[in-house]
Amino acid sequence: MDKLKPCPFCGDDRVDVIEHKYHHLSNSYGCMCFNCKTESYQFFNSRKEAIEAWNRRVDEEEKKK
Repeated sequence: MDKLKPCPFCGDDRVDVIEHKYHHLSNSYGCMCFNCKTESYQFFNSRKEAIEAWNRRVDEEEKKK
């Protein structure tokens, strides 16, 4: 499994993929920081998609544009 980057807000590395079950119809996945409780606002169909989204960061050069 891919490693999750630390939380972009508090920097803590206690981050994990969380699974949401809605009415037992389907599962969706997001990520959450267990320090500051930041949670991805979008949910994904797989753990891999959730990890890729959490790890996506805008680099410093992109911020300047």
